[in-house]
Amino acid sequence: SMNDGSGAFTSTTLNNTIIPTIPFGNSISGAIYSSINTSILGGSNNTIQHDSRDSIIGGGQGNNIQGAWSSIVGGYENNIYNTTGYKSVGIPTIYGSNFIGDGMYNVISASSHSLIVGGYANEIIAADKTIGPVQAMGWSNVIGGGQGNIINANDGLTGTTLETIVGATIVGGMYNNINSGVFAGVTGGYKNNIN
Repeated sequence: SMNDGSGAFTSTTLNNTIIPTIPFGNSISGAIYSSINTSILGGSNNTIQHDSRDSIIGGGQGNNIQGAWSSIVGGYENNIYNTTGYKSVGIPTIYGSNFIGDGMYNVISASSHSLIVGGYANEIIAADKTIGPVQAMGWSNVIGGGQGNIINANDGLTGTTLETIVGATIVGGMYNNINSGVFAGVTGGYKNNIN
């Protein structure tokens, strides 16, 4: 367990890591928030990165969080990457409050209030692509399970368009894609696409 005054905690299981916290208000590599009040409760080779305040990994193996107020319950090599910093227009962007329940190789990248319940290699991707002042954005998206399902706010991004995916849902199935829209949904099936 750690005792650096940050409230960070890791159990005595194998090779779990919480990246050293940054005193609140200071900035290292664009960090706005430290990793205060984070916990890894079990499993092995799990990591909570900087900028991940109030986040938790319950167990599993090889899971990773870099995002505030986020949770991974378990599973294998699930990742939440939520960059906290400033995009090119100088507007602060803080992504967090995401949840992965279980499964393998699931990813939530730079989205907020999004959820992957489980499954294999499902992805919710947004805001990792910026063209000038234009930025892809996503929040409140859900993948219930399945395999290879993707909600992706990056596909339609051009120099004059802000691509936003809000409230998109893929309930299950395999290789379904939602690439744009608000409140779009796929209830299952195979290789369905909403563009």
